[in-house]
Amino acid sequence: MDNKLALQYHSYIKDVSSDVITILRAHLVIEEQLETILEFIAVDYSSLCKAKLSFSQLARIVQSFLIEPTHPNLFPSIFNLNKLRNDIAHNLESIELKKLMDKFVSSASNGIEKDIELDEGESINLEFCLGLIMGQLALTIESIKP
Repeated sequence: MDNKLALQYHSYIKDVSSDVITILRAHLVIEEQLETILEFIAVDYSSLCKAKLSFSQLARIVQSFLIEPTHPNLFPSIFNLNKLRNDIAHNLESIELKKLMDKFVSSASNGIEKDIELDEGESINLEFCLGLIMGQLALTIESIKP
């Protein structure tokens, strides 16, 4: 590897924000939760595993089988998270990251302000919204678990 590429690589690795790591890890956890839901609702789960579904396909299939998600913003938020994750995964220097992150937080938190009480200094942020989605999926798993 020539020196210029090595320096460029080093700068990208050094500058990875904690939000990026949080988004990537949460995306993986949510994907596992969607897989778990699909495993419970599919008649022949092993056949679906062979399909090697993308995250978006997996989420759409799960969405189509659930009668009513725990929160109406659950799947729009999941799809916005996937757009955010794809932007991170396919762009070394994203110009859309802040906009996509704001859109995700907005979609995940839309309408919940009236349902929650925040302590002083707390805010609805990225980590809160990711936790909200994971919590909603966990409730869904518990409700359909055989």
